[in-house]
Amino acid sequence: MENTPSSRRALLLRVLAMGAAVIPTMWAAAQYLAPRKGASRRLRPLGSIGDVFGSSMTAIVTLPSGTAMLRRNDEGVVTALSLTCSHAGCTVVVRDGGFDCPCHGGRFDTEGRPIAGPPKQPLERLEVRIDNDFLSVRA
Repeated sequence: MENTPSSRRALLLRVLAMGAAVIPTMWAAAQYLAPRKGASRRLRPLGSIGDVFGSSMTAIVTLPSGTAMLRRNDEGVVTALSLTCSHAGCTVVVRDGGFDCPCHGGRFDTEGRPIAGPPKQPLERLEVRIDNDFLSVRA
């Protein structure tokens, strides 16, 4: 094969054409195969309410998606908040009157709503199910 400008140009055009076909195909395959946020979330059994809480009204549990805080009120209603900061994904620290994010100074109130720092979104509320005194959380 000659090393002329036209043969080099033809080779370059072939390489560009293959790239134009391969790159979008690889991107589409990656989008299809990549796990979607929340797609693997399922009910995770935690145990009986007595085992999870003991005599306390709060419990910290470790889930595949991170750490969560469970609370129960006097009527027995249980709620769960993810302890993953909605800003940068750091684990927030439970404090009197709310939650603090050690990474960027974010602060959340007791319901997980942002009250200071960069977070704009609240802490995620997790679905809680109780069936015959057995507690599960979707995570």
